[in-house]
Amino acid sequence: MKKIKSFLKLLPAVILLSSCASFKTGGKVFKAGYVYQNDRNMWNHIFKMAEPYVVPQIFPSSVILPHHDITERQLNSFYSAVSSINNHPSVIVMLCTDHFEQGKKNITVPKNTSWLTPDGELCVNEKLLSSIINTPELKGKVSSQDKIWNIEHGIFIHTPFLKHYFPDTEIIPFLLKGFSSDRDFEDYIKLGQVLANKLPEDAFVVASVDLSHYQIPAWTDIHDEVTENTIQNMENPRHLEIDSPESISCLFEYNYVRGYTKPVLIHKTSTYDFIPEEKVVCTSHQYWSFFKQGIITEEEEKSFKDAALKNGQRINECDYENQLNQNILLLGSGNMNEGIREFWYWDRYKKSDDPSEILLHEMAGSEARFLTGFDAIIFDPPAGTVYTKKLHGTTLTVFSTGVNLEGIGTEEKKSPELKGLVINARSGEEYPPEEKAAALLSLYDFILFRSEDDSKDVLVFIKKAGKDFEVQKFNLGILYSKEKRHIRGAVLSLSWKNGILTPLSISYESENGIPPAIEQYSGEP
Repeated sequence: MKKIKSFLKLLPAVILLSSCASFKTGGKVFKAGYVYQNDRNMWNHIFKMAEPYVVPQIFPSSVILPHHDITERQLNSFYSAVSSINNHPSVIVMLCTDHFEQGKKNITVPKNTSWLTPDGELCVNEKLLSSIINTPELKGKVSSQDKIWNIEHGIFIHTPFLKHYFPDTEIIPFLLKGFSSDRDFEDYIKLGQVLANKLPEDAFVVASVDLSHYQIPAWTDIHDEVTENTIQNMENPRHLEIDSPESISCLFEYNYVRGYTKPVLIHKTSTYDFIPEEKVVCTSHQYWSFFKQGIITEEEEKSFKDAALKNGQRINECDYENQLNQNILLLGSGNMNEGIREFWYWDRYKKSDDPSEILLHEMAGSEARFLTGFDAIIFDPPAGTVYTKKLHGTTLTVFSTGVNLEGIGTEEKKSPELKGLVINARSGEEYPPEEKAAALLSLYDFILFRSEDDSKDVLVFIKKAGKDFEVQKFNLGILYSKEKRHIRGAVLSLSWKNGILTPLSISYESENGIPPAIEQYSGEP
């Protein structure tokens, strides 16, 4: 995982004396630093440089916030806004990925640590922490360590704001290992359950999570749509393109047990907002608050949305319960026996013997993030495939058939449904006439003609948004060639929102029959 070196240059040497008392050591506590340490003028500027965000006037039970250092102004706007609401928390729990992978167990907590801040030391509630980690559910899952906290920016980017805006609070930070297995995720679910049972009612839980990484702005937006849809519907975050689905899984379980199932998006940003260049490599951010259902009235929610929009905040303006969204990725010809995938793992050590993992390792980009974060990835579903996936309020259905079009679903398309047809041509077979695609678009939202080998380019047809019927055509070329020949291809994202498909494509070339890394893509097909 990419290390943010700018933070480390700003950190002090470790100091071993503290005003925070420790019932474990009799007073000696490891001190972790913070950004711009001892530069009070800088922090005075940060605390004053931005107006508070418009937020619902009820203190949130939990939040999702970024830890990217570029967002200090936005973090200040968020924390100053919620701190103006009266009921301040007695304890703040922080959930964050273990960026530098120094934790000895899946879950890491401080042993004897406090955090220096411009407004004094921020102490750990050691008694409550001890009662949490000594539960039977977490036995053997937690390591207690100290020195790692001095480099963990996922925590110390927040600590100055926590101490400044909630001066009487204490914290309990948790680092969760990244790139986890399904078995590991069970530990984070258990942690969420324990927190729900152990924390006081006035606790405040912060998931410190950055979103999409290593994408150019247009593709960052696509991945962020999937993340926003998933968070708003509180669906399984396991395969999102974010830096800590582990933290979100833990937070969601905590929220479910306590009944905090009303997410409200306060704002969203990305690197592009700070460096507005079309090819800038982005990290993105979303600012969420969670409440109990029904605690915010319809009138209060409308008032918040109107005021937030007027303030320039990027929120979801619509009634999300009635929105219908999915985001899919389509690729070119070449039989890889992949069919349709729901997610893509990072084979970080190149140990996989899966042929497609080997072939597409470079295409997937840094940490395989480009091929992560879609609701479905359509490779080469063989004839006879019927794929369905219900998510974000709608159902994606994909039928796959041969060129004779026998056995395909012909029932009338229902408006809440995203429906696609894949037509497979065997070696030597011709695609049906393109006029056939136009006729089929009365039944399907997209039609994909593909070659089972690499002899023909993939052609995709969709109905162009608007009142008049107009067909858009995309040539996705070749994804993979067994002959290792020169190929041209493209990837196509289809973003479905309430019956409208928005396409986004980007092209590539390769001399060896395998698509190059996403960083090398440029231009349009």
